[in-house]
Parts: sequence; C-alpha cells; structure tokens
Amino acid sequence: MTRPETRLLASAATALGLAAGGFEAHLAPQGEAIWHGLTGVPSPLHILAALFAALAVWLLGRLVPVTAFLWMSAGLLPLIPAVTGIGGGFLIFSNQTMMLAFAILLGWAARNLVADLPRLEPLHVLLISFAFFLAVGRFIPGPAGPQGDEPHYLLIAESLIRDGDIDLRNQFDERAFSKFTSADLDPHTAPRSPKGRLYAIHTPGLSALIAPGYAAAGYAGARAVVSFWMAATVSLIFLVSRSLFGGRAGHFVFFLATFASPLPIYANSVFPDSVAPFALAVTLACLVTPRPAFAALASASIAVLPWLHPRFLPFAAVLALAISMRGGFSPGRAGLAFGPLAVSVGLLLAHFQSLFGTASLSAAYGPGFASDVSLARVPWGALALLLDRQFGLLLFAPVLLLGLAGARALWKRDGMVALVVLAVFGAQLGTGGAFSMWWGGASAPARFLIGALPALLILCAACFEESKERRPVLGAAGGFSLGLLWLACLAPRALHNRADGESGLLRLLTPVLDLDRLFPGFVVPDGGLFLSALWVVALTAAIARPRLGVWVAGIPIAFGVLTSAKPLLDPFPAALRVLEAWEDHRRTFGGVDAKGAFILDVPLGGSPWEVVPGASLYSRRFSLPEGAWILRVESRSEPTPDALNVARVSLVRDDEKDAPSVAVLVRVGETRAEAAFDLPRAERRLRVKGEGLQSRSTILRIRLTPRPDARFVRPATKTQ
Repeated sequence: MTRPETRLLASAATALGLAAGGFEAHLAPQGEAIWHGLTGVPSPLHILAALFAALAVWLLGRLVPVTAFLWMSAGLLPLIPAVTGIGGGFLIFSNQTMMLAFAILLGWAARNLVADLPRLEPLHVLLISFAFFLAVGRFIPGPAGPQGDEPHYLLIAESLIRDGDIDLRNQFDERAFSKFTSADLDPHTAPRSPKGRLYAIHTPGLSALIAPGYAAAGYAGARAVVSFWMAATVSLIFLVSRSLFGGRAGHFVFFLATFASPLPIYANSVFPDSVAPFALAVTLACLVTPRPAFAALASASIAVLPWLHPRFLPFAAVLALAISMRGGFSPGRAGLAFGPLAVSVGLLLAHFQSLFGTASLSAAYGPGFASDVSLARVPWGALALLLDRQFGLLLFAPVLLLGLAGARALWKRDGMVALVVLAVFGAQLGTGGAFSMWWGGASAPARFLIGALPALLILCAACFEESKERRPVLGAAGGFSLGLLWLACLAPRALHNRADGESGLLRLLTPVLDLDRLFPGFVVPDGGLFLSALWVVALTAAIARPRLGVWVAGIPIAFGVLTSAKPLLDPFPAALRVLEAWEDHRRTFGGVDAKGAFILDVPLGGSPWEVVPGASLYSRRFSLPEGAWILRVESRSEPTPDALNVARVSLVRDDEKDAPSVAVLVRVGETRAEAAFDLPRAERRLRVKGEGLQSRSTILRIRLTPRPDARFVRPATKTQ
C-alpha cells in the first residue's frame, strides 16, 4: 500500500522520534542566564520499544498508507532548545508526548483494519473485554489504591458481609479500611445518622453488587465484578452497533470501547458510574433486538439504578419511557419498565425512612443537599463536563465528542434509538452539571457522564458507517484515547486530578511548559469563557466538517498562547527537573554548570501572599530531590504594637500531621528570612504553607536554593 522507500523513512522517523525521548532536553532559568542541555540516555528497553514500533510501521505499510508517521521525526525537535537555548516551545515534543503521537498516528492509519477484523460474536467480545480490563487492573489505580468514594463503598460491602448491615461504626473503630488503603480515612457520615450509628451518605446498591467479589478477593475481587459488568456493557454495545450498522461498525466500536475509551479505566474504579452504563446498553439492546430476556434484564437493571445513586433516577426514567414507547405506547411494556422501578424507589424511600427518619431521596445528605444541587448550575457544569482541562471529555476522550456527528445517520436508521441516545446524554449532562462538585471528586475525568458512554459509542458507530471522510478523524481521536490509556497505566495519578485547576495529563506530557492556558478551567474559574466559546466553535466545526475542524482548533490554541500573561516555559518545574536529573548523564550546552546557581521561585499563584492572623495559604504541590537546601522568604510588614512574629512559612507534606521539613518565622520589620535544611530522601507532593500569626504581612517571594554541598538523586517517580 505504501512504497518501500516511504515505509523505510516512516519507520526511521518513528524509531528516532521515540528513541529521542530517552534523552530529556532541558531549558531552565539560572539567575540571569539560561541552562540548557540533556540528561539521561535511552535504556535498552526504551530502544527496543522504539525499534519494535518502527517494525510495526514497516509491516503496517504493506496494508495501509503510513506517510503520516514521518511526523514522528518531531521527537528530535527538543534537541534545538537543548543545544541552542532557544525555542522552548519545542519541548512539547519530548518524553511522553511522542508516545501519544505514535498512538494517534496508529489509530489514523489502522482505522479500516480494525473494522475488517474476523467476525466476532457478543460472547467473544465479552471475554476479550473482560480479560483486557483485568489486565489494565494490574496497573490502575496504581500504588495509591482506591480513591475518593471508593473506600467507602468497599467498607459498606465489608459491613454487609460481616455484620449484615450498613452501620460502619465498628469498621472505622477497627480501621477495616487498612485492608485496601494505607491512608487514614475520614468517614462520609450522613448528617442524620442516629446517635451511636455511622451511616454513610452512599446508597448500598453498588456495595451489594460487589460484595461477592470483595468477599472472595478483597479490593481486586470488587474491581473484577465491576470489570465483568463493564465487559458485558461492551458486548451489548457491539451487538446494538452491529444490528444497526453492520459488522464493520460493530468491530470498530468494539475496539473503541475496549481499548480506546474511558471504559477500561472505569472498569477498575469502584464507583456507581462504572456499572450504570449496563442499564443503558441492555435497554438499547432491548429496543434493537426485541427479545424477552433483554426486556426482563433491562427492567431489572433500570430498577437497580436508584440504589446505585439517587441521581440516576432521571436516567432510569428516560430508559423506562423508551421501553414503554417502542413501537407505540404499550401499557404492558410500561408496566414492565415502570413497575419494578416504582417498587425499587418505594423500597429506597422506606430504607431512608428506617435509617434517617425521613422518606426522601436526599435524606442521606441532609439539609445541605439543596445547596449542593441546583438547576441554575447546569449551564456551567455541563460546559465544564465537556471542556474542562482536568475533568472534561475534550482532553479525556475527544472521540466521543466527535462521534456526535453520527446523530443524523442514527436518526435515519432508527429514530427511536436516536431519541433515546440523545435524551440519555442530555439527562446525564444536566444531572451531572447540576452538582456543585460536577467533576465527581477524586476520580478519573467526566465521571458523571460515564453512564451515557454507550449512547456516545453508538453515535461513533453511526458516524463511522455514515462517512468515510470522518473515519480518519475518528481513528486518530481513538488512537489518542488508546495512548492516554497507555500513559494512565504508566502514571495513574495523571488522571486522578485534584481540585487545584491544573491538568495532571498536561503536566505529565510537558512538565515544564504551561499548557493549561490552551484549555479552559472550570474547577478553579480562570475567566476563560471566551476560550470556552472558541473551543465550542472548534468542536462544532470538527463535527460538521472534520478537515475544517482541525484548522479551526488552531484558533483557541493560538488565543491561549498569545493572551496569557505567564511565560510558556514554567521556570519552577524547569529548574527542578534539571536538579532531579543532575547526576543522570548530564551534558551541558550553556549556562553555569553548578547546582547552586539555580534559584527556584516557588509559585505563589501569580501575586504576593497577603497573610493575616489565623489564615493559611498554600502553594501548588511539587517534588524536591534529596540534598541540602536553603528556604528564603522575602516579605513586607508594617510595625505593629505588641507584635513580633507576623507570619510563618513552612515546607509541608499533604499529611500535615508530620512535622514540616523546614519553617521560617517572619518578624516585624524584617524583609528577609531564611533557614537551611536537609532532605535525606527525595520527597513528592510537598507544598509551601504560609500562616498569619500576630499581624498582617505580605509575602513577596519564596525561594528554594541548593546549598553548595547538596547532592541530588533522581526520585523514583518523576514530577508530574
């Protein structure tokens, strides 16, 4: 399909582009100068992987065009700033970015090969997906273990198995959570819990579902149960897509759902959203293939949804209505769909009445629920679920947004299914957007939209089948998600963002460049509504005209680059990464080759800190290599009667029960204070804390400087 000389050039570009990532290019401020050079060398495994990828491109070229892989030579561009000290933007093509680029190009080139797989049956899909999800579970969620609400669902499962109830008092007294996490766990206590009881705010439906797996194999067993239900969901999505659009579309959506979507990540997450998609998938199967077994299974799964979480009630109502209206309204089908759902909701209300003394779906949350959920918040939250740089679908799974272009084709094929798909997506978007914490807490992105993923995947199948023009874009976007899953397995924390406004994924790709400016942030609002509007225009263009969309996407990117007041090269992580890799085969091309010449200005959020008594301020988190350091604080304070110590600046860990690594007292009238300290080992997730003591003061600058006798070693895990 591709001429041998082109295949050879594409293979060579792939090998060089990936191998170059074994060197880390640096460009870092150093006082009045710039240090630039390289650290590290490619490991044998890294070189072998690059050669294997080049071989894959060579073989792929026999079947499809591989000219696009010539772009892999961009992996050599970081050598320009490393050698010359100019062109810091080229650092975007270093490290993990080229792995992601390879996955994008692979998806673009292999899109039709995926559709031409040997004929599969739903059982084959179930087994392949289940096996793959279990394999992903070896890497995700990583050492951090269960996050956010997950430990609480596991504790409820433990209580159900051990005590036959959901009172978690003895579980917390005995620290039963230590079976699956090393961290301290604060209870998510329902405000209306009776005295002497500890009921969680979470409904017990998910815990009851995972209880057999948890009883058999603990946390891993619970995740295996979730993975099975997710694999069953993929099997049903495949069946629906094949029934509507044929085998090629079915094969494409199987590959997309299993290997290149958020489903593998959520298949290893113990959240209600991880099992909710099954109800939608089996309902769609019931609409497309009217079998009694599907109808019964759909009715039962819809009835379970409110027990997973009360916010799934609108979702359940849409599905029940869809079954009732298929082929015209039928009282029998309505009874089959709404009867079990009504009984389930009645039992849930009785459950809340018995625990909290009130038959309300918000009983577990108490009076605060009214302020936590508001319809007025929907426009903001819905836009955030789509576009936010941390938790939106735009960066997490762009292929699902591009698949919206398949709505017209799905409408032509089956108007009823199209209505259900769009209604479910709208219901999930509106429900999730109404919550003040629309991102879903400490989870992977777009958690509140996961229940609607079968609908979006069906639209992707329709889009794939309708237009050959859209297939390259769908393939490339699917490759992006495949690469993202790959990166998530290498660095799981990159997708478990914290509510600090920064994208963990963008920090993983380019730790020293400020790429957050290119995408809007809604968790910590940054005034990026105009940028959001530009991305809406770009997505609309990509959905309407794929080739046009690629060019229009350059508009919000250019806007983000040109309008930010911050430099593209973030000086703090740039200098920090040089120090982390100082002893790792360093090659200097410019600047002073001495550790003590680096001055790290701790980012204070863009402006000086105004510290008042009783208040605390924090910098963003960062890592720090082992060695000897000096913490310097520059401040300004007014003379105040009876005040001596006006503020304290300290270097603390996330768990502030541990003593700070160093603390500096800021005194009245002093403009500069400092303290030397040693780190016996590399530390991650440190941050600077400023505390007001006896009077108001202004912290102008906080600096970390290596002492001349400092020794540095690379931490076990790089800064993200």
